[in-house]
Amino acid sequence: MAVLNNRSLCLAGPTGVGKTRLAAALIREAAAVSIHALFVETPELFAMIRESFTNHALNSEEMIRAASKVDLLVLDDLGAEHATNWTNETLFRIVNARSSMILPTLVTTNLTTTELEERINPRTVSRLLENALILNMTGYDHRIG
Repeated sequence: MAVLNNRSLCLAGPTGVGKTRLAAALIREAAAVSIHALFVETPELFAMIRESFTNHALNSEEMIRAASKVDLLVLDDLGAEHATNWTNETLFRIVNARSSMILPTLVTTNLTTTELEERINPRTVSRLLENALILNMTGYDHRIG
């Protein structure tokens, strides 16, 4: 994939430094060259999957499969979700499938790699970042000037 050269990308840094804005720009670039991408806030992804358990119009396995197989997946705000065994297992399923298929994943997070390992688990983070460029962004919170 031309946008990321088949590598994953982790944009890490404090709130408001432009991680999500940069991820959105990469999504637009991907769309311009006909790359199918999915941009999802990680807490919202888990909320939608969880909602499918009671709303039979939704299908959790289809959502997991879509996130696992899309050409480019953006997981915005990874680590902001309420971490449970279920969220960690579901995230591992998605990340492991993408790793096996060598599909790039773009992650934005306020956490360091060590904090992600503590919050999610080292195995998932290892697969998620195995071929990733990690960009630690700094600066001030642009939202509050």
